[in-house]
Parts: sequence; C-alpha cells; structure tokens
Amino acid sequence: MKRPFTLRNALIENVATGNTIMLNPAAARLAQHAACRTPSVFAHDWWLYLLMTATGGIVHFDNGSPAIFYRQHPRNVIGAGKGLLAQIHRKSGVLRGVFSRRIDGNLQALFAIEDLMTPQARDICRRFSQARRKSTLARLAAMRRISLYRQHRADTLGYWGAASLGRL
Repeated sequence: MKRPFTLRNALIENVATGNTIMLNPAAARLAQHAACRTPSVFAHDWWLYLLMTATGGIVHFDNGSPAIFYRQHPRNVIGAGKGLLAQIHRKSGVLRGVFSRRIDGNLQALFAIEDLMTPQARDICRRFSQARRKSTLARLAAMRRISLYRQHRADTLGYWGAASLGRL
C-alpha cells in the first residue's frame, strides 16, 4: 500500500486490521473519549482508522512480512476475503446496500464527534454525506471533487462503480 492514509481513503476503505493496531497514549485517550460519544459501529478497526484520520492523527502502516497468524474461522464477521467466491459475495453485498449501510453508520459516528475533527475533515464528511444523496451525474461530479480513493487502483474502480450505482 502506497497511497496516503487519510480520511479520503478511510471513508471508503478500511486498511486497519484490528488485531494488529497499535495506538500511542494520546490516540488511546482520544479513542476512549470518542467511544463514550459515538453510536455502535460496524468494525472497531475501521472506526479507529476513521477517528485518527478525521482528528488529524498520523497513521503508519507496516506493509512488511506478516508477523502474526490471522486466525480464520467460519464465524468471522468479515474474514480475509480472498478468492473468487469471496469477491462475488462482497460485490453482491455492495449491490444489496451492505457497504452503504456501513458508511451510514461510520458517518453517523463521525458526526457525533464532529467537534473533535479538523475543519477539513468536517468539510470532507459533510460533502461526502451530501454527495451520496444526489442524482447520478451530480453524485459522480461531487465525489470526484472530494477525491476519495482506495489503496489499489482496481479497488478505486470498484468504488466508482458503487458510486455510479448509488450504492455508497
């Protein structure tokens, strides 16, 4: 992963794996404070990525060799998502509105701590929230102005597909 780890990425992609996140003391205090004020979120790791980027924190990502074994089991809520079947399942979830509902929850949680966010982050969230409700062409134009992205170009294309179908 080489693109910057910013709110413009965090709004549409979770790059944080919960069992490997490390927070410095200031970030841990922020997370505790924010947790008291936010509604339940879909994924704690995604929420931490959103929280840190929305409040001006710096996210470091170590893309080196894996140092732990990620345990997969049939009851994993998300799972590793590798393989064709997992891709099909994920894309059908986007079409059914699963991704959109997750973004709804994330935005609701962000707006609950809006006073902790940077002015730029508040503006990005507001514009993203408004853009999601626009008609197709207006939505796509507004999304382009916000400049959201995913870490990999193919995934960014998937984001644009979801945006064009109104599934964000």
